[in-house]
Amino acid sequence: MAIKRGSSAIKSALAENSGGGSSVAFTPFKPGMKYKVRIQTVDDIVEYKCASVYKVFNSTAVASNDNLYQKAAELLYADAKKVKDEAGNKALRDQAYQITPKPKYILGAVDLETGQKAFFDLTKNQAKAVITMLQKKAKKLATTAFELEKVGDGTNTTATLTQLDEDELDAKELAAFEKAAEIEFTDEDFESLVQERSHEEQLEDIYAFDRKLAERLDDSKVGGPTGNTIEADVDEDSLPF
Repeated sequence: MAIKRGSSAIKSALAENSGGGSSVAFTPFKPGMKYKVRIQTVDDIVEYKCASVYKVFNSTAVASNDNLYQKAAELLYADAKKVKDEAGNKALRDQAYQITPKPKYILGAVDLETGQKAFFDLTKNQAKAVITMLQKKAKKLATTAFELEKVGDGTNTTATLTQLDEDELDAKELAAFEKAAEIEFTDEDFESLVQERSHEEQLEDIYAFDRKLAERLDDSKVGGPTGNTIEADVDEDSLPF
């Protein structure tokens, strides 16, 4: 899985649309959750492409060489071009947008409660809020602790990153902050979190989203992935009736 790290991820996130142990899973980060963290460098934020549809299927990384989600979106956008009435056209374009893979971001930080690596999965808007603070404090990260919080509800959430004063950390957190200087985040850390779904698993997601759409992408269905019915040339004289 290709990832963009540091300045490349930050540039993409900000672009407007036209202990040392390595975790193997994302850190829980639901609305209302707060973490006191140390962030080592602005390079500890990476970008990956992700498909998800709220309450239909969970976020999943997409493969560049077998991206059924993107193919599904392209079919829907093509369908929309053929629809003349505004309401029908908009409905198809909205559906296409839902399933189109979008950039997501992983922030690597040291959790001062545990002293361990933590990995936070962020949307583009959430990442923007975090990056704004990181850029302000880029030269002082070695001496700055933060509180990371998610606020909002449902799909309308954002993340906040607030600088903490030393007296806002207890003795255990201060000790973890100092020890965290030895911790380094590697590409392997981030890549281990970004697991691509197989061709069959992608199809399962798309079937849950729109069965007729999935059938157009399913090689096992008559007509193959385009969904067009295959009509064989038949010699009528050879038929047994």
